[in-house]
Amino acid sequence: MKKLLASAAAVLIASPALAGALIFEPEPEPVVTVAPAPAPAPIANWTGPYAGVQVGWGDVEADVGTITAGGVTVSDFSSDDDDVVYGAQLGYDYDFGNGFVLGGELAYVRPEAEPTATVTGDDAVDYDAEAKIDHLVRLTARGGYSLGNTLLYVKGGGMWLDGEAEANGFTESASGWGWVAGAGIEHLITNNVSAGIEYLYHEADDFDDSGIDVNVQTVTLGINYRF
Repeated sequence: MKKLLASAAAVLIASPALAGALIFEPEPEPVVTVAPAPAPAPIANWTGPYAGVQVGWGDVEADVGTITAGGVTVSDFSSDDDDVVYGAQLGYDYDFGNGFVLGGELAYVRPEAEPTATVTGDDAVDYDAEAKIDHLVRLTARGGYSLGNTLLYVKGGGMWLDGEAEANGFTESASGWGWVAGAGIEHLITNNVSAGIEYLYHEADDFDDSGIDVNVQTVTLGINYRF
């Protein structure tokens, strides 16, 4: 009897410990780390001054009514030529923040094309006649629409032209004003560097009362540094 009571007591003493051993602690919930949201991409802004260079192709067409050089009068000289064109530009753009961009630009351009033709003078002798543009300066406004880092635009304004026509070894010089218009596309490569392509048509009729009509078409690649 004593042994039975002792055994029962041992079971009662061991039961809480056994029960504790059989209770399983719940596993802790895994810690989930939420990555921070990426910073929004910077919004392109075209506002500010810029300076750059350009190079490309130019086609020059000259129509000369009547010029007198070296005592010989030649008429109806008409020809065209194409060659390299290069230059530099300074400008300023203002970005309105709603997609529209307005700006102005001053550019100096030098076309290397020199149209030539054989013409007959009033002395019934054939002469080689040549026309060329020494200097071309443009002052234009441009308006465009920004697609973020890309700007589509149209451009127009005035130009000052200095050129000459040569025949019989003598030169007739002239300078005057004309107009220019065209369109282009420009892309921001970085916040400070942009590049683009542009087509422009220039025209000057009878400039400086010289009897010379000139039109110039250019397609140029340009690169600008934006301050």
